Amino acid sequence: MNIFVEPFFPWDKGEKPYFTNELGIEWYMDKSTTEYIKKDTPIHKGLNDVYCFFIKEINGKISRILIDDKQNVLYENQSLEAIGAFIDILKVDNEE
Repeated sequence: MNIFVEPFFPWDKGEKPYFTNELGIEWYMDKSTTEYIKKDTPIHKGLNDVYCFFIKEINGKISRILIDDKQNVLYENQSLEAIGAFIDILKVDNEE
């Protein structure tokens, strides 16, 4: 039985890194999470100044990182659920 699994990570799809730093850490835009950040919901407004990236370290560790448009790191975690919860917190805080 053959099961086709669609590539998930940008590098599996042949995409080039958005940025590679001096330590060799590759940064790839996490398009779907960034879309979620910017999307308005019935309850909360989207955040237009926050972006999500995958970072892939040389040792193979993969994390997601949230940055603002001033390149400040807001949050980093390997868990999609933790990133999603933090994004929701940012959206709530933005409304106060």
